Amino acid sequence: MKFDEGATLSGDIGDYGPYTQSERIDIYHTFAKELDKKGLCYPCFCSEEDIDEIRRKQQETGMDTIGYYGEWAKCRDLSYEEIERKCSELDPPENIRDEIVIKSDGLPTYHFAHVVDDHLMKTTHVVRGEDWLPSLPTHIQLFEAMGWNPPHYLHTANLMKQDGASKRKLSKRKDPENALSYYQEQGIFPEAAIEYLMIILNSNFEEWRMENPTGLNDVSKDIIAKFKADEIYDRALAWAKKFDAELYNILHADKEKVIAILNIGRNDPKPRKDIASLSQIKDYIAYFFDELFNPDYTLPQNVNKEDAVKILSQYKGIYNENDDQAEWFNRIRGLAAENNFAEMKAYKKNPSEYKGHVGDVSGIIRAAVCGRANTPDMHAIFRIMTKRMIIKELTARLNIIPNKLNDLIIPPIYEI
Repeated sequence: MKFDEGATLSGDIGDYGPYTQSERIDIYHTFAKELDKKGLCYPCFCSEEDIDEIRRKQQETGMDTIGYYGEWAKCRDLSYEEIERKCSELDPPENIRDEIVIKSDGLPTYHFAHVVDDHLMKTTHVVRGEDWLPSLPTHIQLFEAMGWNPPHYLHTANLMKQDGASKRKLSKRKDPENALSYYQEQGIFPEAAIEYLMIILNSNFEEWRMENPTGLNDVSKDIIAKFKADEIYDRALAWAKKFDAELYNILHADKEKVIAILNIGRNDPKPRKDIASLSQIKDYIAYFFDELFNPDYTLPQNVNKEDAVKILSQYKGIYNENDDQAEWFNRIRGLAAENNFAEMKAYKKNPSEYKGHVGDVSGIIRAAVCGRANTPDMHAIFRIMTKRMIIKELTARLNIIPNKLNDLIIPPIYEI
């Protein structure tokens, strides 16, 4: 957001400066004296010990409200002569008042500064967290005391964080999520953050949260799914230049390939929602690039290593890079039938009659080529990879029976 008024790094902007409270002391003192003239505020000379004694007596007598007010406000009814004498004796004022407006160091309380500033700056609406609701009567009373019209107030639900078994308000001191820099470093789209905040402002947010426990990530995935691949690429490049040099070099060197990867499934009626932030793009494209590849070659649960080697050997012989989606899958379907892996419907009906299902055969090939169990559409992936890239690694291990499943396929896929 670009502020059109207030204190900024480059100086004050606007017609109602200065905007730093410490530079507005004379203004606050002027209006505090106006309240004093009206008999609506007074100096207090109670010491800290005096206040502690008042609090102790209130507690002993079972008072519901503990504080400096009414008959307990010892300095409220001092005569002008008594005030003048105490000031001349330099009796240090502690400024403990019914409602303090100016503290002993000369600075205003937040409550008084807020009222003065918002009036002089012609503020019309104040939006703040629900934790400020208890202060609302004080602010309204201060506006009335000054003879001013208060702004419109809106109090919104606070951003909460799960902390063990309980929830608490986000802390600006100890929670990184409370800083904009956290979301920038994660590569969260601003549109996603705004959408999430709008959801929080909704009155049925609690019900939404129960149905969407991952919150911001769910919203962010929905937002990113609506962007075109080249738009995501441009944002990722700008983000990586600042936060991830390795990813930046890859994106910069192979723009067309990365855009093609990001475009997989993006134009479908129900676009894929794999990416929640720009920081996740590195892992999303990793199996296309040697320097990022960190494979997991775990095979589908139904598959033993001998069947895997056999299927990969046969697949190497039938793979055709010119196949369309239907032709490509028909080859896998035929390969499955040849090795007693059934169509999914038949397998569910009589699982004991088959070694597995066609999805297991796809899983073997996916593990071999991509090094992971879940990916976008494999046919689209293979269209981006070259045939040499696919066949080379399948060939490398076909004659080796591994000692464990994760040794089945050698790591990085790379083009020669």
